Amino acid sequence: MKKFNVEVVETLSRVVETEAKDYNEAVLKVADKYHNEDIVLDYNDLEKTDYKAYPSRELANSIKMNIEYNKENESVSIGDGKGFVKSYKCKNMDDFFEAIETYSLENIRFLEPKGEKIVTKSMER
Repeated sequence: MKKFNVEVVETLSRVVETEAKDYNEAVLKVADKYHNEDIVLDYNDLEKTDYKAYPSRELANSIKMNIEYNKENESVSIGDGKGFVKSYKCKNMDDFFEAIETYSLENIRFLEPKGEKIVTKSMER
């Protein structure tokens, strides 16, 4: 049997409501509560669990990505600069990063560590 390293990454998330004069003050108040352990995330806050190859795969080639956001139809288009373009719905920053990750995993070649096939799996709650 071969040995493999698999990194387990848990994402915990909780929305905290707070009163403040603006968003920056709200973030500072919540961050202060978090650092003082007034807010403690636990298994009830589990958003998703990812299993990743460790160490991380390397890029096989140099890449170029063109990214264009269209606010009117709430979409982001990502292309390779050579005519290939894929569009994704994008209403917020989380959608934006998810689009980049999805595009990357589907369209960019990676080298597998030691020639082994790596399977990544995400289980969302």
